[in-house]
Amino acid sequence: GFTMELEYNSLFKDFSLYFKNNLSHSVSLGNDNLGNITRINNAFDRLSADLKEEQMELEDTKVQFENAKEECKRPFKQEQELKEKTKRLNEVNALLNVNEKDNEVIDFDDNIEVESQRCNKAYAR
Repeated sequence: GFTMELEYNSLFKDFSLYFKNNLSHSVSLGNDNLGNITRINNAFDRLSADLKEEQMELEDTKVQFENAKEECKRPFKQEQELKEKTKRLNEVNALLNVNEKDNEVIDFDDNIEVESQRCNKAYAR
């Protein structure tokens, strides 16, 4: 069963009916009694359709999970190539880091010039 709660929104001047259990579902109510009953029935019909869709999606997710587990068991084909290229990348990074201190000083001077230009523009206004 559902717990039903009725809410009045004074800003929009309308009523909403909430069905609460594990999740909450809402139905906007109008002025027509028969129309409200139809809306409530449609909301319940949508719940069963939504449940079927969610169950199908859950089954798809389970299949994808099982496929992913099988994929993880397979060896990585390009593992040796990855190791070689990672080693080469580390060598190149080591060579580039030799001049890193010089670059930091140059970058620092450039930043000072840019900041002083910004200050001059601010005063010119």
